[in-house]
Amino acid sequence: MANILIVDDEKKIADLVEIYLKNENYNVYKYYSSKDLLKNIDKLEIDLAILDVSLPDGNGFDLYKNNIKEKNKVIVIIHGKGSGKIKKITHEVLRENRSVLEYKTSYFNDGMTLVKLNI
Repeated sequence: MANILIVDDEKKIADLVEIYLKNENYNVYKYYSSKDLLKNIDKLEIDLAILDVSLPDGNGFDLYKNNIKEKNKVIVIIHGKGSGKIKKITHEVLRENRSVLEYKTSYFNDGMTLVKLNI
């Protein structure tokens, strides 16, 4: 069973993602802030991280880069639907980042980008 981390300050979204993942028999670690996650980060074994790009106490990019060690070097970035500014900025940052091997918009949700890292 894979261990999936969710960090999102929008509780309804985090709770809904958790329900879907648990229904598929995944083990879920859910936090509503970077601060709460960092209190427990050393105890977690993470296979996949689902991070909010814009958190009130930081952002998903820095949180991942500085604190999260996964077995698999894949992250999911949730940036909102469509071709909005956050999605555009997210993809610009990913294009310029040397650690990014590839990224693509999720085929089932255009508000989510899947990223493969070389770290």
